[in-house]
Amino acid sequence: MPITNILNEIISYITDNFSNEVIIAALATLVVSIVKFIDYKAKDSQSKSDNMHNNFNATLDGLKSDSATKRITSAILLRRYINDLNIWRTTTPYKQDALNVISSLLRITPCGEFQKTLADSLSFTRSIHNQDFQYTNLQNALIKVANNTRIDFSNVDFYMADLSYASINNAKCRNTIFKCCNMRNTTFRGCNLNDCDFGGANLEGVRFLDNTTLYNANFKGAINIPLDIYSHLNEDGKYCKNTPTTNYAKTNNEKSIFISSIGNLSPKQIEYMEALKAHLDRLGIKTLSLNKDEYRNSGQIIGIQSKVFTVVINLVVGIVLGCQPIISFNMGAKKYDRVKELYKKILLCALIIGASFTVLFQLAPEFVIRLFGVPSNIPNPEDYWEFGVMTMKIFLRI
Repeated sequence: MPITNILNEIISYITDNFSNEVIIAALATLVVSIVKFIDYKAKDSQSKSDNMHNNFNATLDGLKSDSATKRITSAILLRRYINDLNIWRTTTPYKQDALNVISSLLRITPCGEFQKTLADSLSFTRSIHNQDFQYTNLQNALIKVANNTRIDFSNVDFYMADLSYASINNAKCRNTIFKCCNMRNTTFRGCNLNDCDFGGANLEGVRFLDNTTLYNANFKGAINIPLDIYSHLNEDGKYCKNTPTTNYAKTNNEKSIFISSIGNLSPKQIEYMEALKAHLDRLGIKTLSLNKDEYRNSGQIIGIQSKVFTVVINLVVGIVLGCQPIISFNMGAKKYDRVKELYKKILLCALIIGASFTVLFQLAPEFVIRLFGVPSNIPNPEDYWEFGVMTMKIFLRI
C-alpha cells in the first residue's frame, strides 16, 4: 500500500474521531516539544563546548605547573585534543591550538621525560601537514601511529630541529624541510621522503629502512651523508635513484672547530655566539671555544710569552749587532775569510741559543712560567696552566 494512502487514512481517522480543538492542542504540544528539544540540544552542545574549553585551559595550566608529574600528565592529556585517529570522531576543534602549544614547548624544553612525552604526542594524529616545527627538540622521539596508519608530515618545516636518535615510522614527508637539522642516528622506517630538503643537515648515522623512498630529495650542503646515499646524488645534490632504499653506510668521524673571542662581548654578541655553538652542536660538530671570561688569566700568559720571546730575540740580535762593526772593518780590509768565519760563528751561536731555549720551553714550560710568579685566587687554575703550557710550546719553538 502506498505511503500516501496510509497517511490519508491516518488523517481521515483523526479528523473523524477528534474535534478540531483536540487536534490543534496536539499539534501545539508537538511544536512546543520540538522547540524544547532543539533548545535542549543547543544548550547541551554549548555546555559540552564550554566544558571542552575549560578542560583545554586546565590542561594548559597543568603544563606550566612546578610539579614534573603534573606537567607530564598534562602533556599526555593534551594528546586527546589532536587525536583524530578514531573514525567516529568527526571534529577536533582544538587540534591546531594543541599543535601550536606542543611546537612552542618543544622549542624551549630540554631533553627529558617531559620533552619526550610532548614529542611522542605526534603519534596521536593523522596529519601535521604544513605545521611549523622550526628549532624544536624532537630528540629520542618515537613517532609511530597505531595500526600502521600513515601520518602526513608533508610540507612540515623542521628547520634546525633536533631529530637526533628519533624514530619516524610510516610517515608521508613529501616536500618536508629538514634543512640544518641535527639528524644523528635518526631512523626512518617505511617513509616517503620524496622531494624533501636535507640541505645543511647533519646525517651522521642516519638510517633509511623498510623501503623508505628518497627520490629527488635534496642533500646539497648536508654533512656526513651515508655513502650509499651519496653515491646516488647528481651534480645538484639530489637523490636520483627511483627505488626504495633499505640500508645505510657509516660516515666520517666527529668533526670539531675552534672558536675564540678575545675581548668583552656585548649581550647581543654573546647571544649570537651561543646560537652559533648550539647550531654547530646540532650538526654534530664539536665546539672548542674560548673567550675572555673563560680564560681571564690568559693575559698574564701572553705577557710571559712576549717577555721570554723578547729575551731570546735580544740575545741573538745583540750578538748580530755587536759583530756588525767587526764585519765592516774586515770587509773594508778585504779580509773575506775572517768575515766568513765570523758569519759561521754568529750562525752557530744563534742556533745554540734557539735550540737551548726550545728544549727548555718544550720540556719545562711550567718552570719558565713560575719564574714570573704564581698568581693567586685563580678561578680556573687548571685552565690557566694548560693554556700556559700550550702557549709556551706552540709559540716559543724554533
